[in-house]
Amino acid sequence: GYAHDIIGDLNAGSIGWIDWNLLLDERGGPNHVDNVCDSAIMANLTSGEVYRHPQYYFIGHFSKFISPGSTHLETLVGPTLTYRGQPRRYGTCGANDGLQATGALRPDGQVAVAVLNCGDEAIKFKLREGARAIRASIPPHAIQTYVFESQGSSPLQARTPGLRGSGRPDWAPFVGVNLGGWLLLEDWMWAEEMRLK
Repeated sequence: GYAHDIIGDLNAGSIGWIDWNLLLDERGGPNHVDNVCDSAIMANLTSGEVYRHPQYYFIGHFSKFISPGSTHLETLVGPTLTYRGQPRRYGTCGANDGLQATGALRPDGQVAVAVLNCGDEAIKFKLREGARAIRASIPPHAIQTYVFESQGSSPLQARTPGLRGSGRPDWAPFVGVNLGGWLLLEDWMWAEEMRLK
């Protein structure tokens, strides 16, 4: 859905995201080819009522917290079932897609990170920026946004557990400088489970 597409586009270098239809009438129109569509907001033109669909709130996690003038931050997610070295199909957000995220440094110096759980079960994870980290949990099919003060533009290091049998070490470092450093999300329950095998 919406959040998956927005996260993927921002992580691929897009500087914005436009919805085809943000507001339509109760029939899903009007449009130039006379077909019906869905939208984040539907309006009943007879009663004057407005209905906000879930995608309205999903869009808000980006439009409210990632303000104009923000700079995208490299956001690493791993390891989750999605990121096992297999190519991902664009547009998927299913039970096996797990945790997804994008981050941005806002003009006010704060970092905003949108986290999406495409899975059917809650995921416990750790959100790191440099030496700081918090443990959190996200329900299935949910989105959360975290906003916090940036540590600055000094080189920061984040580590993510490697996958057994992948040829990578158990702890593979990522180092970089990117206007506030690297952000890392770990599906730490899955990582601990992998170490036990």
